[in-house]
Amino acid sequence: DVQREPELAAQYEVSAVPTTVVDDELIMVGVIPAGELAWRLLEREGPEAEKVVFSALVESGRIADAAERLSDGRATEAFMELWSRSTLESRMGLFLVAEEALQWNPDALRDLSALLIEGLQGDGPLTQDPSRVGDTADLLGQIGDPEARPVLEALTQDSNEEVAEAAVDALEELG
Repeated sequence: DVQREPELAAQYEVSAVPTTVVDDELIMVGVIPAGELAWRLLEREGPEAEKVVFSALVESGRIADAAERLSDGRATEAFMELWSRSTLESRMGLFLVAEEALQWNPDALRDLSALLIEGLQGDGPLTQDPSRVGDTADLLGQIGDPEARPVLEALTQDSNEEVAEAAVDALEELG
């Protein structure tokens, strides 16, 4: 109850009600049906636990907490999964997470960079949406991994002008 516990609301950055917080890391915004809540609690203990927690942090706007998990390597696969199926709107939150992780540790996203490069070289979900391709090029430029240069150079020839422009900008960031 944000009226009775304003300090708790501030601590957990509650910006919408209802918000459910479990063990300081699983945050769920909105009304969660009992079956889904039980599923999320059980899944948290399984092999998909990090994906559930990271996704909940991003969706609830806890950028710093998500960035911490990304920067220490716990959430690399979770980030990649969310990025691969992201919409323009959800990518904005993921961009914020990546930017903050890079501020904490400029080398924190090298493993993620390798996955993004690999994702742009196949026919997977990263290549299905020109907007996602362009944003991935942008993210690779921000990460600053010189290994991204060949894939970015190839993208400068993309038939989609926005993708080609994003690749050119990313290459400029690489120097």
